[in-house]
Amino acid sequence: MSKALFQIESLTCAGCASQIEQHMNQLNGIQSIKVFAHLGKVRTVFYETDIKAEQIGEKLGNIGYPVQNIVVSTEGGEKNDQNS
Repeated sequence: MSKALFQIESLTCAGCASQIEQHMNQLNGIQSIKVFAHLGKVRTVFYETDIKAEQIGEKLGNIGYPVQNIVVSTEGGEKNDQNS
């Protein structure tokens, strides 16, 4: 399992958080999602065999929340910063 933290500037309210959670929970491979609207961040836990962090970021952009930055950590503790 992997974790990713997405930075999203346009994430500002509880309504945004609800919309993101609703859409992202429909994706195959997402184990959990937590939206921190006040920080403009989305944290996901996902199965990388089913979906990649880049695909999650693309989906966030498709629903109106373009990703500014992604930090991915894997089971082995590796971290990877990706600027979008």
